[in-house]
Amino acid sequence: MKENIMNAAHRRVRALLDEGSFMEIGGEARSTDRDAPSDGVITGFGNIEGAPVYIYCQDPDANRGSIGRMHASKILRIYELAMKTGAPIIGMIDSAGLRLDEANDLLNDFGKLYRAAGDASGVVPQISCVMGMCGGGMSIIPAMSDFVFMKNEGAKMFVNSPNSLEDLNDDDITSAQAASEYGVVDFIGTEEEIIAGVRKLVAMLPANFEDDTSCADSNDDPNREIPSAENLKDRPLELIAALCDNGIYYERRPEYEKDIVTAIGRMDGTTVGFIANRDITDDDDPTAMLTPQAAYKAAYFIRFCDAFSIPIISLVNMPGFSRTVASEKKIAKAVARLMYNFSASSTPKISVVTGDAYGTAFLVMCSRPIGVDFVYAWETSHIGMVPGREAARLFTDGKHSNYELKAIEFDKKFNSTQNAEAAGLVDAVIPAAETRKYVIGSLRQLFSKREVWPPKKHGSL
Repeated sequence: MKENIMNAAHRRVRALLDEGSFMEIGGEARSTDRDAPSDGVITGFGNIEGAPVYIYCQDPDANRGSIGRMHASKILRIYELAMKTGAPIIGMIDSAGLRLDEANDLLNDFGKLYRAAGDASGVVPQISCVMGMCGGGMSIIPAMSDFVFMKNEGAKMFVNSPNSLEDLNDDDITSAQAASEYGVVDFIGTEEEIIAGVRKLVAMLPANFEDDTSCADSNDDPNREIPSAENLKDRPLELIAALCDNGIYYERRPEYEKDIVTAIGRMDGTTVGFIANRDITDDDDPTAMLTPQAAYKAAYFIRFCDAFSIPIISLVNMPGFSRTVASEKKIAKAVARLMYNFSASSTPKISVVTGDAYGTAFLVMCSRPIGVDFVYAWETSHIGMVPGREAARLFTDGKHSNYELKAIEFDKKFNSTQNAEAAGLVDAVIPAAETRKYVIGSLRQLFSKREVWPPKKHGSL
């Protein structure tokens, strides 16, 4: 029976990797418990779309996937090999937690695993797949990963046991859906969907921070026009799909803070990261307002892209910040982090203003003053200090019969793209249909980009 279960685990690993590419290491390793095949974790290496990866897969039917010293040391070896060779790390997690009978010695080994995950951050991509139980100390590993996948049925993730929490309601806070809404998980689905999603993602990512294997030949015309682009400014995922080679992209954390979209795709064969504003309100003004949580979501994504030299493309359609009491308490710090990560990143950065961009909100979404390399604006966009409707409200209290006319006049005089271009805020005003051509042309120019920073250890934000 044990052997059949282990064979099932092997089949899961082989389903993820290219056929015939998996090579197991440490298959005969044992702890003092001889009934745990491979000490409950399969480790080895193989390929995804021809690219090398390292993998570990926990077996919940071998001591319930509990982690002992040998188990931890096998995973640690995967990290060491991945760091030496510069290949992504994929973990399939299903564990009851640390074995209590191995006590303090195991804490030492598991602490080394945390250190290894921290050392690998920004060196090689780390992907965690929560396939079952992921509780206690093991839950920190997905949190330290770059991307997290989680089964939509049967999987649970938590630090403290839910039974120990105060004021626990009937909601299952350990579920995949909850973890996705909290921003802990990037993708939820069936086991088959997770395997397909990981393969799709790995094919787009660089192997490591130095040797970029994320570039591929593209059969999509770099000058391809997008006739419907102007109609997609309020539907950023559709716009991203239209910009990407053959419409292929991967959205990160789709259920978390939906007013900011973060996604990875390819343009001209080069992997790029997208950050786009999206309106999620029900009012008649379809323009996103940035919340503190959305700012943090974008800031962390920028950090990831910069670590692996993935160019960042901002699709800007945001007139300001969320106007609630709860937001006001946190927005300044969140915006500071977003602006700092934009300005401190050395990867190529391109902004396209697709709608409204006013005041500090325009600056925050990656403008030239904070270090963006190229800024383009659609002919129908608006850039300025304040929206015309707000300026007109100040002049008329919103009641004057000429309120709408005043707003239009203000926008035309102060918020036109021509004025922004004349002030040096915009490099070019472009037709929306030609966005792909301009972005790809800029990416080609920025291929050899270099940044010179003032001497310091690192910033404190």
